[in-house]
Amino acid sequence: MVNRDAVQNVFDQIKPLFLEHDGDFEVLDVSEDGSVRVKLIGQCQMCMYKEKTVRALEKMMVAANAGVTTIVAE
Repeated sequence: MVNRDAVQNVFDQIKPLFLEHDGDFEVLDVSEDGSVRVKLIGQCQMCMYKEKTVRALEKMMVAANAGVTTIVAE
């Protein structure tokens, strides 16, 4: 089960890092099966490190016991 408070806490922590690099993200969906869909915005759309960023975000979610199993970036 997804802990939506933990998910939001992680997103709140990382949002300033995205903004510092002229990027951003929008959460499109958080499903009960642990899948989170996000839309990358600005520089994040073209960043060559976006897959590494998404995988790091998944690890943060697991560490926060958020119940997230995967993050899909669009």
